[in-house]
Amino acid sequence: IGADWCETCKRMYFLLSEDLQVAGACNTYFELCLVDADHEDNFPLLAKMGDPQWLGFPVFVILTGKGEYVTTVGTGTLEKDPIVTSEEPDKNKLLRFMTYWRPGGPTDTTRDTTEPET
Repeated sequence: IGADWCETCKRMYFLLSEDLQVAGACNTYFELCLVDADHEDNFPLLAKMGDPQWLGFPVFVILTGKGEYVTTVGTGTLEKDPIVTSEEPDKNKLLRFMTYWRPGGPTDTTRDTTEPET
């Protein structure tokens, strides 16, 4: 979720769509859906998701493949230097984030964690 005036949103989108490594991971594990928080038609959707824009822009809302809510994550910690608000996304942090939240990753509660029978 972001806004067309948000420079950090544009930088994040560039990594997610143009950087070979990041875009590859994104396309493999996620369905990217851009939501403009300033567009009135999106207000009901934002309300349904708990108005996540309070975290600032951009913000990720993670859903399962069935559309069930998992979590909302502000992207400030994915910047190169979040302490000084660099507004520059860190490619390596973004890749770790996607690995963490991807299907089959450590946060996937739908995966089978039982040991195979021998």
